Amino acid sequence: MRQQLKAFARKIFKRKSVYQHAVERRCKQIAIEFVPPPKDIATDAYKQWQEGLVDELRFWSLSVALDGWNWADSYRQRLDSDFDFQFPAFISHFPERDILCLEVGVGAMASLGGKGVADKVITIIPTDALADAFAAIFRDFGINSRFPVIQCDAESLLDSYRPDSFHFAYASNCLDHCYDPVSAIQQMFSLVKPSGTVLLGHHINVAVSEDYNGLHQWNLCEIDGRFAVWNRNEKHFIDEKLPENARFEISTSKNQNWITVSIQKT
Repeated sequence: MRQQLKAFARKIFKRKSVYQHAVERRCKQIAIEFVPPPKDIATDAYKQWQEGLVDELRFWSLSVALDGWNWADSYRQRLDSDFDFQFPAFISHFPERDILCLEVGVGAMASLGGKGVADKVITIIPTDALADAFAAIFRDFGINSRFPVIQCDAESLLDSYRPDSFHFAYASNCLDHCYDPVSAIQQMFSLVKPSGTVLLGHHINVAVSEDYNGLHQWNLCEIDGRFAVWNRNEKHFIDEKLPENARFEISTSKNQNWITVSIQKT
């Protein structure tokens, strides 16, 4: 019996290895076919972003193949997008009924939800720099998302949308993946209406904790009461990068290693 179990374990290990190689090959193929060609950007951060693409696609391919893997409940909820809007306090003051929200760097699926706010009809516009690649992964497994993600770099939002057009803009756990997160924040702020809010929620200093692997190339944190974005080569305080009508509120959770930053356009 023991020998049979060992033989079975060796077979499982071998098949797992074969599957992992197959996923790797498919993700490289998707990156070639569906990720836009490299831009004429000479920064080290952009080169590292390009090099980390396959790692990001591998994560989503395994997540879709395994029905959410180790985050199955959240995965299924996001796939259906059938849940309440998470941040009603940021939109309830607007007098209009129709509310337009931008979600940046969503990955393969939107996460905000669009229900549950009285007297409001909420439309979510989800965007991601790898949206077309994620759509290819979904097609591989015959999966449909309720709100397909729109292909758009966080650094190119103003190429697709007009300033002062969104009531609310949200980015969660994604700016550390950007090749220019400062530009992404500036564009999100430009896109929200007066009295609108940009809300950012991220792991604190995730590039350090991930040893700058994959797309994790930037750290976000609070330094002396100010919101900072930095890596091994540069540091930026975002209050210096936005107009004077930007009002910041910063909260951190040391237990969850999480920073939340709201930036209202006053």
